[in-house]
Amino acid sequence: MDGELIQVFEESPREYDAWFDQNRMVYESEILALKRFIAPSGLGLEIGVGTGRFAVPLGLEVGVEPASAIAEMAQKRGVKILRAVGEALPFRQGSFHLAAIITTLCFLRDPWLALAEATRILRPGGQILIAEIDRDSPLGRFYEAHKRESKFYRQAHFYTVD
Repeated sequence: MDGELIQVFEESPREYDAWFDQNRMVYESEILALKRFIAPSGLGLEIGVGTGRFAVPLGLEVGVEPASAIAEMAQKRGVKILRAVGEALPFRQGSFHLAAIITTLCFLRDPWLALAEATRILRPGGQILIAEIDRDSPLGRFYEAHKRESKFYRQAHFYTVD
């Protein structure tokens, strides 16, 4: 994540977090969908934890986040926070059972390196959960068409499933 993007999250953490309340039904449906893919045991990490809106209901105890303003919100919600980026995780090999990357790859400078890091910190048999906005989906096409209007998604690079 580059400095300009981090600055957006530093300056507008409450505005970013308010989306989840303003779109409660969408948010809750996302949580329900993600819960179906999470194994019920083990230590979990969210890479790019943001304000903790996913980590808390998904039972992910630890989060990494480079933007301190939104990380502070996650910490107040009970997530143990480490200031870091997905491309350089501050954990030993095999530290976690689950690494969740939820609407984060689109913000990273090197998503492949972040995926390699997520793999490195997993225990044998561990799980990576990736939830992203597919560029070819209706939502992805909407966000692409309106990127310039969004301070948060202006710099995002949405990927396809392929």
